[in-house]
Amino acid sequence: MIIKRHKVLSPSFLKSKGVILEYDAYQDDKYGRILAYIWIDCMKELAQYCRPEHNRQMLVNEVLVKKNYAEHVIYSKRHRLKYESYFLK
Repeated sequence: MIIKRHKVLSPSFLKSKGVILEYDAYQDDKYGRILAYIWIDCMKELAQYCRPEHNRQMLVNEVLVKKNYAEHVIYSKRHRLKYESYFLK
């Protein structure tokens, strides 16, 4: 995922009490940057992104892609990502 703009996270994102980082099969990209899925507690203003199958948490990466703040990048030589379907618009 490539972030397109800075200052995209609202203060309510940053105040989330429960943050979980989850790694896929690869923990870095071809440039050595660490890759992780970021799960936080659901927020009322973004309820459509809450995932019941993940204890009502939401995937920050998905929110950033779907709101066009980030771009989902697929590396052809790597396996399919665990949550790749979440990033489809």
